Amino acid sequence: MDQIASIDKLTLGAGFIRLYILGGALHRLYLSPIAGFPGPKLAALTYWYETYYDVFRKGKYVFEIEDMHRRFVRVNPHELAIRDPEYYNTLYAAAKSRKTDAYHNFGAGLNVGDAHVMTVPHDLHRRRRKPLEPFFSKQGVGVPEPMLSSLTRRFCERVDSYKGTPKVIQLNHALHAYTGDVITRICCDEYPNLIEDENFSPSWHDTFRNITRAVPILTNFPQLLIPVLIAPTALVDWLSPSYKTFRQEDATMRHHAAKAKAEKADGTDSNARTTLLRHLAHSDLPESELGETRLAREAQVLLGAGVATTSRALEYIAYHLIADKEIRFELHKELERIMADFPEKLPPLSQLEKLPYLSGVVKEGLR
Repeated sequence: MDQIASIDKLTLGAGFIRLYILGGALHRLYLSPIAGFPGPKLAALTYWYETYYDVFRKGKYVFEIEDMHRRFVRVNPHELAIRDPEYYNTLYAAAKSRKTDAYHNFGAGLNVGDAHVMTVPHDLHRRRRKPLEPFFSKQGVGVPEPMLSSLTRRFCERVDSYKGTPKVIQLNHALHAYTGDVITRICCDEYPNLIEDENFSPSWHDTFRNITRAVPILTNFPQLLIPVLIAPTALVDWLSPSYKTFRQEDATMRHHAAKAKAEKADGTDSNARTTLLRHLAHSDLPESELGETRLAREAQVLLGAGVATTSRALEYIAYHLIADKEIRFELHKELERIMADFPEKLPPLSQLEKLPYLSGVVKEGLR
């Protein structure tokens, strides 16, 4: 009798699951507020359609959307793609005309929701962003220039050390190491000195490559992050060395945030180097916004946004300089005079950014 009752409960449970799935499918296809917009029915039904193109077709969904040739097209169960430049100012209205909360699914599954760029409520986002504005202003960006000059010279020395040897530089590893050292120094006092590794820290490059590949899956299926967060750390580190590297960086950032707050409380920070986390710790944010974990999230976002993207732009530039003699000749001719004293002396950014050909090369690399 008990066995029959157990079977009945399982049958009932399975029935509820089927009804839930069927109800969800019907809602997405016919009852959703965006059900009337055109687009593939499979995309409206499940995130797997988008995931297929972004993961298995390596980021090709944006081109698939372009091929649909629609002003408005439904690209997944909850999102529309809009192809109408005149609609831009309506969609992205200024705060004075309309307060707009951020899209809550934008950072889902990434575990950085406390960072300002992922903050959903409009007013809270503005409050978290405001202290960062002077740090990333024209004047603020100039503060780490001496550090950047020193690190650039050291990077060039490391590259030059390969001359006359049979060794080959894997450029994507070297540039990931360089941008990683720059961004970590901007964020905090403790940094990994990636360019000093004999092979330019290939594991650092692999970490960001693997995380980048995981982003489309985690944002479409944020539930997958739950077992990662609750599983024993040793198990997750063993299964994913990339996650271990990222977790260690997170611990470093939290440690520096705590240190910066302690310096502020003790009044021992007058000669301390300006970093992102120290800047935030000394801002006028309320204490509720100055938790070590939240501040570390700001640094994590900067790492995620600044390392791989900047490295990739430098890779494109380096490739075209190597492959195209004309580009290389024109750039060398423009830099020859201003770089005459390098490496003993590096011209300031204010002079370099006035060079038209160099500026064009950088912009093309970014494009």
